[in-house]
Amino acid sequence: AMEEVAVLGHIRKVPEKTRTGGFTELDVSGVEVAPGEVQRVSGRLRLSLSEEVWQASSRGLSLIPGTAIRVETTLDVPDRYLNPGAFNTVKSLAFKGIHRAGIVKYPEFIHILSKASQFAPSAIIARIKLSMLERLTKLPEGFVFFEESNPEDCISISKGLLLGARKEISPEVNRVFRETGLMHLLAISGLHVGIIVLLINALLKKLPGIGDDIYQIAKK
Repeated sequence: AMEEVAVLGHIRKVPEKTRTGGFTELDVSGVEVAPGEVQRVSGRLRLSLSEEVWQASSRGLSLIPGTAIRVETTLDVPDRYLNPGAFNTVKSLAFKGIHRAGIVKYPEFIHILSKASQFAPSAIIARIKLSMLERLTKLPEGFVFFEESNPEDCISISKGLLLGARKEISPEVNRVFRETGLMHLLAISGLHVGIIVLLINALLKKLPGIGDDIYQIAKK
């Protein structure tokens, strides 16, 4: 059942562009049960952002990991995210501890309570990734992998292969990847990005005289 609710929490995932807007994940710390009254809860929530919200968030830059927000959203059990013929999205989300999905339709439904430290490793990584995704979006006009290919598909495939951002890939292209047995290339690309992010995160935290302080600031 759909449920309108105001939720408080911290962004935990670098926002990712989709074909209809974007999405991110929220570590929930509380739910408003009445004006000014917050019930403390814990859990993880997937937030789908409309295109209007995505653009208003500076294409994800104002929603980097560590940012504390209050968001008015419509909650639902994410069964409608099941993608027949691919993988079971419900089980995938449940594996990450996500059992509810929220939809944010308008920019005014998101209120920034506190910004993430700009020196936090997760924030630095988020800005780098979002900047690279933006650059890929602005590839030279006419850029294609081969004749008669769709430039938009080429850009979305580039994002998937290089940065593990696969949500903009069209259903038709996903179907081709599955039918040709190449879907693992996208999955492996995402895994490699995750490993690189972990390595960078560990390196930044160990910078002498800087990393530890940055990490402690990020946790506050």
